[in-house]
Amino acid sequence: MRGKSVDLLMDYNKVKLRPSQFESVTSLTTNEFDDLLSIYTARLEHLLKYTTRETIRLNKLEYPDSLPSSEEMLFFTLSYLKLNPLQEQHGASFDMSQESVSRWFRTGEQALNETLKSGVRYLIEMVLHLQIG
Repeated sequence: MRGKSVDLLMDYNKVKLRPSQFESVTSLTTNEFDDLLSIYTARLEHLLKYTTRETIRLNKLEYPDSLPSSEEMLFFTLSYLKLNPLQEQHGASFDMSQESVSRWFRTGEQALNETLKSGVRYLIEMVLHLQIG
């Protein structure tokens, strides 16, 4: 296909406009994604600001250019988990090197795991509250 440039990068904003495609790529509906996002954003911001020893990072981590927001990071992480691509392939889809995919996936996955743990704790507390109340 000569003459016309085609953008082959994975675009969160475009995919989100197609609900069935979004669910196919992430395993979540757009509403489920949005529900998860607020807790995920808080966990991710914490990971970017603090070290594993809970001290403030001297060199705060910044979002990479190809993942400029927590929405993009969550989409990147969920799509990696769902599609199980090679890191090189995921990097090509998000305009990143394999090394960056590895680093940012680990960060995104850690934020997601912490988000899910806090959600489970919240549900347990709700159930206990309903049983006691």
